[in-house]
Amino acid sequence: RRFSAIYGRDETVLQRRRKAMTQVLRLFARRYGADKPCCLVRAPGQLNLMGRHIDRLGGSVNVMAIDREVILAAAPRDDDLVRLVNTDRKRFSPKDFRIGDLIEDLAWDDWLSYVNSAGVRELIRKDPADWSNYIKAAVMRLQQRYTDLRMQGMDCAVGGNIPLGAGLSSSSALVVAAAEAAVAINRFDVTASQLVDLCGQGEWFTGERPGRSDHAAIRLGRRGSITHVTFFPFEASRTVQLSTEAVVMVAESHQKPAGDAQRRIDERFAACDLAMLLLRDRFGQYSHLLEYIRDINADRLGLPLSQIYRMLLVLPERMSRSELRRNLGGRYDEQLEQIFATHPEPDAYELRAALIYGAAECARSALAPELLDAGDLAQLGLLMKVSHDGDRVGGGHDQQGPSHSKRPARRIRVAAAGPDWSPTDQYLHDRIADLASEDPQRVGGAQLAMLPGRFGLSTLQIDRMVDIACGVEGVFGAQLAGRGLGGCIMAVVRPDRTAALKRALAEGYYRQRQLPRSVELCCPVEGAGLVRL
Repeated sequence: RRFSAIYGRDETVLQRRRKAMTQVLRLFARRYGADKPCCLVRAPGQLNLMGRHIDRLGGSVNVMAIDREVILAAAPRDDDLVRLVNTDRKRFSPKDFRIGDLIEDLAWDDWLSYVNSAGVRELIRKDPADWSNYIKAAVMRLQQRYTDLRMQGMDCAVGGNIPLGAGLSSSSALVVAAAEAAVAINRFDVTASQLVDLCGQGEWFTGERPGRSDHAAIRLGRRGSITHVTFFPFEASRTVQLSTEAVVMVAESHQKPAGDAQRRIDERFAACDLAMLLLRDRFGQYSHLLEYIRDINADRLGLPLSQIYRMLLVLPERMSRSELRRNLGGRYDEQLEQIFATHPEPDAYELRAALIYGAAECARSALAPELLDAGDLAQLGLLMKVSHDGDRVGGGHDQQGPSHSKRPARRIRVAAAGPDWSPTDQYLHDRIADLASEDPQRVGGAQLAMLPGRFGLSTLQIDRMVDIACGVEGVFGAQLAGRGLGGCIMAVVRPDRTAALKRALAEGYYRQRQLPRSVELCCPVEGAGLVRL
């Protein structure tokens, strides 16, 4: 694509991107030769405006590709060697690998068995920070897909400006960029949706198990727009223009996820899967309708919301593995052991809290495109605040909430969940009573989209930043960005209030911690692909 179709017509932005691409091309020329033909690929970072953590739960996401990106220049080789150099040589030293060396033990019919094999796991264990692992992830997934062909090697030069570990998908962007280059060089016929699938599965090579929302945003993003993506089946079902009355700001916490972050994330998803097993077991008459957490809604089940809340009362708040085996053993032994194998054993799983967060976040994400289309930024911001409360580990705050309908709803008063919020029996009984009330405020506050649930993947620092942002006049809403346990926050804010937001975060967060200020405007750009020069 040409530059203006990717970035728009802001000459400052265009000059900045030309400079970045020129830097990569000059590195390529110095390393591999100025006369060697190459292709040039860009893959942007991404933000998910609504629909956090739920792509693996059957939910939908509302994503945008952003003007921070990986740039990769690549040329084909006559052998299977892949050589890599990076413009940031201090962080990313030159690497190389042979595709044939990684093929020897490849289970051609089973990608999951390959990435779980002892050889691959040992490779990652030896050097988990090796940036070439993300190139290997893309190349090997494509090689496993095209088993009848031997892929060509590549000479690659790479650069980029996506902050690392900030929740903006720098790793996934590198996977997508490498896949785009390999597809072009090997002349594979791959659709955009197939590429998203292949990149999502390819990243398993690195030991992570991300969903596909990051890769969908990176590949399918549209300039100036938010893309609504559904899963199971996968479809970019709707694109909505971002209102001119708002911009999206990203603020980095400078807090990197701890070493146990993946374990904690896996526990949350396991809690969701286990809760669904219990729900299907206890309500066999609806088991055929309860395939994913997104199915816990009135339209799908044909039940009033109060009845759905009564179903949730049957779920225990917490259960240990031994208790789950006693309750589900025999009927679900295989499923239980598959879920347990993904992470070390915790003291207990918070089943009800995780399930409510997942179902409520699915409801919030489904509402977001209508609110964006109607320009109802206040309501979108309220849902962002409630969504973050579901991940919160710090204190809550008061906020207004919408009644749940197919039209943008009027605002009402509700209380946000604090860190000790728990979906107790009394809490659900209170929501059932609210639904039966004649007070529209109580009815609206009891709607599924307004229940925070609890996933708990924020941090005290992230909570502090969100609260500071939400206290700035002109900020519609703010929330955790990315997978959690560190990284960034995002805020939707009036264009004339961006400076005020920067000042508030500087005074309330960065200066107190003696951290560099990192608050930037992120513009929606076109998704990944080849660049036409």
